[in-house]
Amino acid sequence: MFNPSKLWTSIIAALATQVALAGPVTGNIRELEVRVWTAEDSQIPGLEKEVTQLLQVDPRSVAAHQLLSHVFVRLFTRDPSDIYILRQAADLAQQAVDLAPSDPAGYAALADILDLMGNTEGAVKLLSQAEAKGIKPNWRFAFTRARLIADNGGGEKVLGLLRQALRQPGAETRIIVPYIVAILQSDDTGRQLITKLDQWNKSFPSPLFDLTLAITYTELGEFQKAHHIYNHMLSSNESNTEAEINNAIIMYRDLNQPKKAGVLLESVLAKHKDELSSNLRATITGHLGAAYVRQSDWEQAKKSFVTAMAVEKENQNLIDFIGRTYKQANAPAKLALLLTELNNGPNGHGILHAMLGETLSEKLHRHDEAVHAYTDAIILDPNRSDFYTGMGLALYRKKSYSAALKVFVTAAELDPNDPISRYNQACVLALLGRSDESLNSLAEAITLDPRLAATAKLDHDFSGLNSSAKFRRVLQDSPAIRGLEFELAH
Repeated sequence: MFNPSKLWTSIIAALATQVALAGPVTGNIRELEVRVWTAEDSQIPGLEKEVTQLLQVDPRSVAAHQLLSHVFVRLFTRDPSDIYILRQAADLAQQAVDLAPSDPAGYAALADILDLMGNTEGAVKLLSQAEAKGIKPNWRFAFTRARLIADNGGGEKVLGLLRQALRQPGAETRIIVPYIVAILQSDDTGRQLITKLDQWNKSFPSPLFDLTLAITYTELGEFQKAHHIYNHMLSSNESNTEAEINNAIIMYRDLNQPKKAGVLLESVLAKHKDELSSNLRATITGHLGAAYVRQSDWEQAKKSFVTAMAVEKENQNLIDFIGRTYKQANAPAKLALLLTELNNGPNGHGILHAMLGETLSEKLHRHDEAVHAYTDAIILDPNRSDFYTGMGLALYRKKSYSAALKVFVTAAELDPNDPISRYNQACVLALLGRSDESLNSLAEAITLDPRLAATAKLDHDFSGLNSSAKFRRVLQDSPAIRGLEFELAH
């Protein structure tokens, strides 16, 4: 089933992928058009300057007027409150029509403006009127029509128009194909998606079809097929960064080829060092670290992760990735060494200290060091209730129940809606023999999250309360427990 509501997000993702596929930057107007259409939002202001300069050099360029109009459309979608930007876009589109009344480019740009103003019907009518006046439609007409009707459903009709656009002379596949991929992905998955991608790719070969096929095979667990596609892509374009990175990832992660993957990632970093964004450089270096972990080359892994964190200091995804990588390798001691080095350098921040505390306490049973790590995390970010919860667990594991209680109380004060901190209070209060207080805290926790009643029923911390009528009443008052008992009884 075609789902138009998901289409725009998918298109943006596909267009972003095209940045890596668009090839070297040139002064050619066609290349500039591809870059404008495939750029991320953060790149648009810089492209505005380039297109403006092009228009200054050739004030009668229809293509430059149409392209700058689209730049302003992109800027307006980022900030719909700036009506002046929309007016500029409309003026440029009209100027394109005035400069060349027989050129379809200006009419396509005007249709985009009408659609942006909520008059999609008027936009479609404008294109029809232009054709009726003898304007010979080009690929932009069919492409624009497809985008205009996309929000109203009818995936096959949209795809038909995009197919028509691709068949036009001079059709720019790097702009059109991302929309096709987005629609196919919104309509199908797995084998059906592969079949349709194959059909399109045979008719209109495109690196993005190849890339999407490889990604889909990877999602299906068919890593050799994905690897084969990436190798084929790289044989025709060895600088295809997206294919290089994805290929290296499945090589170390899924095909047990970490050394070859490491060589490939090092090559990507060397070849494209002046072209990579900081985020992408950190991503590549992070995967390089993971490839070294797979080789048990801990020193090189640590060096790679330290470098990646230096590039992207606040990258939570990278931090999570580092944690997962060492967890999968069952190497908590090595992770602790890495985190210690990161925290001793300029890249240390609360989350890293907290991760070190969790690793030291939960995995290595070095609870005193863990408490110290959580203390550092709290100093850097004193409003994170989860940091206090982590410290409390470290104290709990070393049986310092009174100290743990104080920390759990602070966690609950920082986040009154957190059921875990109250549940943990109940546990340590029970172990301290403060039964009534424990049951009160447990009741508060279950009120916030009824599922905790089932957890408490099996928790050894409450073994001294099992015979208490109040304990049973607290649990029985929970909808989760009532439902569980109903299931068991029937």
